[in-house]
Amino acid sequence: WQEGPIQDFRNEFVYSQEEGGMNSAAAGQMLEASFGKKVPFPKTPGFSILTNILSTNKGLLFKIIMKLLAEHGGANGVQECNKMISSESLAASLFRETPPNLASTKKSMDFHAQQRLNVLDEPSYKAALSTVQQSMLRPINPLLLISCSDGGCSDKNEKGASLDDAVLWRERTLVMSLRILCAAAAREEEFMQSLRSSAVSLSIVPTLLFKGPIHGSMTHRFVDEHKINISKMTQLLTSSTSVLHGTNRSNEILPVIAEYVGYNACSLVNPQGIAANSFSIISYVSHGMPQVECIRSLCGDDINGVRLTRAFSKGLSLPVPEADDGANLRDVILDLILSNVGIDNNSSLNFSLMMLGLSGSSHNCFDVILNLVADVDFVMNPATSSAATKCFELIFRVVELGSRVGLPEIAGTHQLRLTEKLRRSNFWHSQVVRYMGERGGSAPSILHEVSRYFRYDQGQDVNVTNRNNDVLHSIAWLLKGLAVETRLLMNVRGLAAKNQFQSIIGLLLSHRDPLLLSALIDVPLGQEKGGTIWEKLHSWNPSADVLRKAKAPMKGVAEVCSGYEVIDVDIMLGNLDSQQPKDSAQDWALAWNVFVERSCACSHIAQAWGDVARTAFICYPVFLNMSEQVDQNMAMNKRVVLEMLCAILLRLLNPSHFDALAQYSFLPGITGDIVAEDVVPECAVPLCNAVLSLTEVLLEPSSEGDVNGPEIVEEDTARVCMLIIGAISSFASNESAASSNDLCGAVLSCALARVLTTSETWCIISENMPSRILEIYANATSYLFNISASPVYASQDQYSNTHDLQRGNIALAARSGLSSLFGHLNSLETDDSMVELFCSKLFTLESVRKSASRLSQLIAADDNFVADLLQQIVLLHTDGARLLATSGITSELLSFAHSYATEEKKYLSSHMGVSGAASLKSPPVLNGHLSLLNVLLSSPLPASDRTALSIDTMKIFKEYSRAGERLLQSYPSDTELTMKFLETLYLTYSSLKKAAGSVLVGNLLAHVDEPLMNLERSLLSITYNLSAFPFPNELLPPLPIGLINVEKIHASQMKTVATSLSVVSTWWDNVSDSGAPLPTPPTGSSDAGVLQRYNTYNNRAGSTFSEGRYQHAVQSAKCLDVALMVLLSRVSFVAKRNTGAFSVDAVAIAKGLCRCSDASRAIEDRLASMKSHPEEDITTLLSSSIVNPNSQGDQRLLSQSLQLEKEYLVEVGSCLGQCAEKLISLALQDARRMSEYENDQEWAYFVGAMTPALDHTQVESKGVGCLFDDTITEACKLNAQALCQELEKMKAKFLRQ
Repeated sequence: WQEGPIQDFRNEFVYSQEEGGMNSAAAGQMLEASFGKKVPFPKTPGFSILTNILSTNKGLLFKIIMKLLAEHGGANGVQECNKMISSESLAASLFRETPPNLASTKKSMDFHAQQRLNVLDEPSYKAALSTVQQSMLRPINPLLLISCSDGGCSDKNEKGASLDDAVLWRERTLVMSLRILCAAAAREEEFMQSLRSSAVSLSIVPTLLFKGPIHGSMTHRFVDEHKINISKMTQLLTSSTSVLHGTNRSNEILPVIAEYVGYNACSLVNPQGIAANSFSIISYVSHGMPQVECIRSLCGDDINGVRLTRAFSKGLSLPVPEADDGANLRDVILDLILSNVGIDNNSSLNFSLMMLGLSGSSHNCFDVILNLVADVDFVMNPATSSAATKCFELIFRVVELGSRVGLPEIAGTHQLRLTEKLRRSNFWHSQVVRYMGERGGSAPSILHEVSRYFRYDQGQDVNVTNRNNDVLHSIAWLLKGLAVETRLLMNVRGLAAKNQFQSIIGLLLSHRDPLLLSALIDVPLGQEKGGTIWEKLHSWNPSADVLRKAKAPMKGVAEVCSGYEVIDVDIMLGNLDSQQPKDSAQDWALAWNVFVERSCACSHIAQAWGDVARTAFICYPVFLNMSEQVDQNMAMNKRVVLEMLCAILLRLLNPSHFDALAQYSFLPGITGDIVAEDVVPECAVPLCNAVLSLTEVLLEPSSEGDVNGPEIVEEDTARVCMLIIGAISSFASNESAASSNDLCGAVLSCALARVLTTSETWCIISENMPSRILEIYANATSYLFNISASPVYASQDQYSNTHDLQRGNIALAARSGLSSLFGHLNSLETDDSMVELFCSKLFTLESVRKSASRLSQLIAADDNFVADLLQQIVLLHTDGARLLATSGITSELLSFAHSYATEEKKYLSSHMGVSGAASLKSPPVLNGHLSLLNVLLSSPLPASDRTALSIDTMKIFKEYSRAGERLLQSYPSDTELTMKFLETLYLTYSSLKKAAGSVLVGNLLAHVDEPLMNLERSLLSITYNLSAFPFPNELLPPLPIGLINVEKIHASQMKTVATSLSVVSTWWDNVSDSGAPLPTPPTGSSDAGVLQRYNTYNNRAGSTFSEGRYQHAVQSAKCLDVALMVLLSRVSFVAKRNTGAFSVDAVAIAKGLCRCSDASRAIEDRLASMKSHPEEDITTLLSSSIVNPNSQGDQRLLSQSLQLEKEYLVEVGSCLGQCAEKLISLALQDARRMSEYENDQEWAYFVGAMTPALDHTQVESKGVGCLFDDTITEACKLNAQALCQELEKMKAKFLRQ
């Protein structure tokens, strides 16, 4: 008898081996072997048997099998059955048909006893008893069956050996009954499908008639036939509270079958045959019905599932047969438990929770699992290493259940009990030391030995290779469980938990040779090139079509194997044409599968190590802050973090980078062996995540008295930066798995950005740095350029698929590192020749040029963040600015501006734009685009490049003319964007002014089209508004009467336009009061005295000024200053337009001059008063406030307010003084331009407005106020004097006329 694989119904039916019937002397074959894997043909014995089993109305075979399985108490009654039947058989063998009595048997029994004790020899025995008596004493041992069936004898060559015949026959009955059910279950789906597709109903003859019809006879026409109703085996098993046993729930058949899972046969070749087949039935049922209903059916009246759990724990502890070449019972039980442990179910009826003892059973599979993994041979034996991996996974799952939300209360209670059991037995410490620590006699750890063999193994021994993969997976599950346990201990109160936590941390970090560090060095991250596997993978190149058809997802745990694909060798060979070598293809496929399985194992243990490392380094500082007393010997200092961080980065280095960077590692005794293999990208990702986490821990400042040790020095951070850049460059050199490489580069880029935030006085590029390191730097930077050139959108909805979203996240992370690196280098105050050399080397690389072009193209792709990176490139070096200027960046900016303007026009022309124009916002990317143009125009570009850039920028401004008009009119809704808009506009006008003689410029600004007219009109409008109201209208002093009269006369001359000068609306109407209350600023008004400015302090009713309003005043003065610079640059272009009118409104300029000059002078006087008599302000402020003069806190607050007021006054006063100076310059330049034209009306209006303003301010003699620069003050006076002279000339001319 040869047993086949166990039935596992999770994915597909695994059938018994068809060739494995009885021995050659057997009379027939097994039932399922008679009709194969498929449904037997109709009118065959197999079809009748299958129908009879699955029938719900006319089938007796299923009931007979149920009766056979349940009799004598099921699994527990096999041995008791043997005793009873043996006694009956012995009586029958002695007495046959003669009723037993003492008189008739005494003599025979005496002789039989003497023979057994060797008192009576054989001849005397035969002479004393008759032949009949001898025959009656002979036992009924069936010698033929013993010798020919199942190999039941302990020695197959010994015929007639002693054997319990009842047990033999009972076990044979059980295994055959279960195999019949398995055979029927395996075929039922296809059988029922064939019935559904049939047009006629199923009928069957209850007797088997094999003779054909007789000619002329009607007998065969009256054969009894029955209509049959077919049901699934699951329904039959669950509904069979069998009629044979009545309705008692205790007699249900599924609990009986389930108990056979733990039965170990004593008379079969395969002792686990009964258990294996019964498990197949349980597996079939569990995957064919809801879990809660299945558990109720399996448990029967034992609602806690004690018998079920005990049976499975017995089955799990059964020894694995030596000749096992398929799925054994232990493996499939573990698989079934694992398949259900992750199911979210608030009910306590969860199969896995029950099997693991979380329902309260004292005999459970979890205890068996702990006993199994306690034996290191179980883990290291190739025959059981796979099961060991599943055991460690289950231990991890049990511990992880503690963090699950919605776990049933009873399961949560027992989960805590099991977790405490692991802690009491010191499970984590002992297991980690067993596999990762040195063994006796300084022998290397098991991890070291397995990894070393793994690293250099060529894959010839498949069993050992698979064993090594299993061991790595086992250690990975162990480490992941340790990480969960460490996090759980953080939330457990009590001295015991505290000691256990410190014990784990001490084991991992604080030892002389930290276990975590040695494990990192041992963990395999790849395989050395040039081996057999490498050669086979490069010896044959399969076509894409063949690979597409043959690839399949790797089977295993989803979180471990997801994304890995293996090759189905049979499918690949079947898709090859006759000309392709099948031997090479098969070698390639097998080598590929070995490579993938190894990569998966490497990635899993690397991920687990990273999880433990992050947990240890992040949780321990938190634990220190929560604990009053900590053992100083267990303390983790920053040096440990630094060493671990450097070790990780060294492991990520390419072997070609090690010699250049190893000297910066801080780790003594580290050799090139640490980077002997090529790192598989999937293994590197978790290590890169650990780098990012450890970087945060390293740079986190230590509090006073913290046991974390002293702060790290700048040299330490600089070295970490060098190693991070080296690791990034290593990924750039690795050509395999580009997507995973890019992810690693992106994560390390974030770590680089974090480290560079501490770079205040140090630089990563030092003097006399070797050229090899500069090459590594340039290679890493070029790589980050490359991976940053994917579009990054503000919303995830803009990405077309998940891949694009991932590429966008990678690009964003890479840009953060590049921006930080460029910002770091750009922040250096001293000129460094090495930095210059690095930048020159970088921006001349062809790869960087291509990446810059791709980045520029993203401008038109609505990338909201690319402009920031491009700005850093321009600011870093002249070559960077030149690179972007010649890469078509302005064409992309213009393209985006044009597309926006087109959509804007379409919106405004629709019904939506009628009322929605006022609420139309500027494009989100406008700020970044303007900033980029700003830095480009400010960079030292060649004259031709600058001119071309200025021309394109002006075209861009024309496209944004409507948006710019709305932006300037809505001031101060977005002061930052307004300021950026004005700055860029000034740089454009200024650059075009310098290139006015260029042929390229031509009449660009001389010809005024509608967009340019709208743009300049908006510019003049905001200039007039800001200059006339530097402060709220109610705080401003009155204007000169002469200036007011000029404005009135000019308004009265308008016949068709009606105006109202009484109602004044200013930009201050849209400013909300915010921040701390401050004294009202001086504006030149006579009623804005010191006392009035203080009596509203402390935010009482009537308060008119605050810190927020001061900030708005400063911002508006700066915007006005820039707007005036634009108008000054514009004058030369207005001169080319041959217009006989002033380019600015004289009354508006005159008002702005009066307001700015008055405020600047008043502020100058106020600052002088604060400097000469500071105590007067304090005294006045205290007396005007309801404060307690004895309160030091209030006095300190008032002193701080005065200091804050002084700072704001200095800033706003100087800005307003500069604005007044520019207003005079603007009026002077326009006056000189207009001197060429004879326009009495324009001259009169200009002279009439400017004369009272100059008389009021007396700028030509007093200046404009607090400019804090004598040179500028004198220049301002000279300009004012020159303006007065121009006014006199104009006045003389039109008076003569």
